[in-house]
Amino acid sequence: MVNKDFSRPGAPQSLNITTLRRPSVIARTFSSPPTPHTPSKTGFARTDLNMLTPPSSPPRAGSSSELKVAYESLETLRSSVDTPRTSTYTSDGIISCPYDVGFVKDQNDRKQMFGYGAWSNVFKASCHAKAPASHGLLTPPCRSTAPPLLVAVKTPARKDAMTILRHEAQILSRLRELDINEDHIAAFHGIIDDESSLVLAAHPLSLEDHIKICARTAQTTTTTASISSPVFGSAAIWLDLADKLITTLDWMHNEASIVHGDIKPGNILLRPTPERTDDNTFPYQPLFIDFSSSQRLDTTSITPNTLSAVTMEYTAPELLTVAVLKDPNSCATTASDVFSLAVTLLVAATGDPMVYTGYSGMQRQMLATQGWGVLNNVRSLSSRVPRQGIVSRVLEKAVLKKDMGRISTGAWIDLVKDARKDMAGQTKL
Repeated sequence: MVNKDFSRPGAPQSLNITTLRRPSVIARTFSSPPTPHTPSKTGFARTDLNMLTPPSSPPRAGSSSELKVAYESLETLRSSVDTPRTSTYTSDGIISCPYDVGFVKDQNDRKQMFGYGAWSNVFKASCHAKAPASHGLLTPPCRSTAPPLLVAVKTPARKDAMTILRHEAQILSRLRELDINEDHIAAFHGIIDDESSLVLAAHPLSLEDHIKICARTAQTTTTTASISSPVFGSAAIWLDLADKLITTLDWMHNEASIVHGDIKPGNILLRPTPERTDDNTFPYQPLFIDFSSSQRLDTTSITPNTLSAVTMEYTAPELLTVAVLKDPNSCATTASDVFSLAVTLLVAATGDPMVYTGYSGMQRQMLATQGWGVLNNVRSLSSRVPRQGIVSRVLEKAVLKKDMGRISTGAWIDLVKDARKDMAGQTKL
C-alpha cells in the first residue's frame, strides 16, 4: 500500500513521462480535457467517434540541459535499488511490487503528477527497498543508505478503471517474463495490489516531446537542402528510429504475442543510448508504455472495451467504423498496430503530432476514418514527405487498407533494411 510520503525537495523537478491518455468527452471532438479529478460522464461500455482522445499530450517544458540533468539523476536513482531475483504474484497472476513506495510532494505538500489519462493519474514517487522484519525487540531494523529509486505510479482515476489497470498489469507481467524486454518496454516494477496501482520506471522524455523539440529547432535551422528531410535532421536518423520501432513491434507481435492497441508518440518513452559513435543513428532506445488497450494473441479470451479511449488520428480506419466502436468486444489487431506505428513515424518526419494541423475537428475526424489517404493528406501540409522519398517509400504499404495488403512487421523490417542499404550506397557515390 502507498502509505508513506517521501518528499524530496532536491529531486529533479523537470522530470516527465508521457501522459498516457487524455479523458474522453461526449459530443466534443478535440476539446480541452477536464482536470484529472473531473468525473467522466461516459459509461464504461459506451463509445462513439466523439469519445476518441486527441493525439497530443499537455505541453511540458524540457530544455536539453534540463533533460541531461534529469537523465543523470535518474541513472543514479535507477541503480540504487536492486530488483529481487524472484517475483511474487497476486492471485490473478500479476507481479507484486516488492518495494515501499511513497509519493513525492512539492513545496506545497501536493503530489507531483507526471500526467493523466482516461483511466488513470500518474504520479512521481520514490521507491525504497523494504526493511527486513525485526526478529526481536532489541534488534533495530536495517536502514538502507542507498538513495531511493524514482518511479511513476499509475493509479486508477475512478472506480471502474481498476479493471483496466489490472488488465494492463497482467500484460506487463507477461512481458517482463520475456528475454530482452528491457530493450522494448519501460520497466514494470509490479502492482500495489490493494489499490490496483502500477509501479513503472520513470523516463523524462517521450517521443512526442522529442518530435516537438526537433520541430522547433528545425523551424530556425531549415535550409533549402534540408526542407524535405525529417525534422530529426536527416533521413538516416529517421530510418534508424523506424528500424528500432518496427523491430520492437515485431518482437511484441511474434515473441510476446501481444497487440499494443494504442501506439502513438506519447506512448513511447526514450532512453538515451550509452554510446553513440555514428551521427546518423537515433540517440535513444524507444520504449513502449500504456498497455491498457492491449490484447494477448495466445489466448481466445478478449478483454472488453479496450477501444473506448483510442486516439483517432493514430487509429487504423477499420477500427473507426460505428459498428466496431459500439461493439465492446472489438479490439486492435497486429495490422492496426502497423498502421498506428506508420502514422507515428510519419509525424516523426513532419514534426506535427496533431497529424492534420490546419483542418477543423470534423475534417480531422473524416480524414482519420479514411486513414489510408494519410500520406497524401499530410503531404499537402508538409514538404518533409516528398513523393518517392524515403519516408513515403517506408510507410506507403503500412497505411494501406487492411484488405489491400497492409505490410507485416517482418516484411517491414526488410523494407527498412533495403532503404538503409540504398541510402548508404548513394552516400558512397
